[in-house]
Amino acid sequence: MEEQIKKIMSEVFLYPLEKITDSTSRNDVTNWDSLRHVQLILELEANFGLKFKPTEISDMNTFEKIKNYIINYNH
Repeated sequence: MEEQIKKIMSEVFLYPLEKITDSTSRNDVTNWDSLRHVQLILELEANFGLKFKPTEISDMNTFEKIKNYIINYNH
């Protein structure tokens, strides 16, 4: 699952897959703007069959937080 998230992030942000770690955040990725953030959320929802709440979406600003939201998803 972690590798799938990294692959999605890499494709959406045009960011090297091998550079994505738990601490990777919006501050590290130049292309991580609001539009690409929405694209990321849509890709994650489609790939994992989830639907995130707006408060979750705005908090998903690091790889680790994204991973934890997916692991602990319980809607």
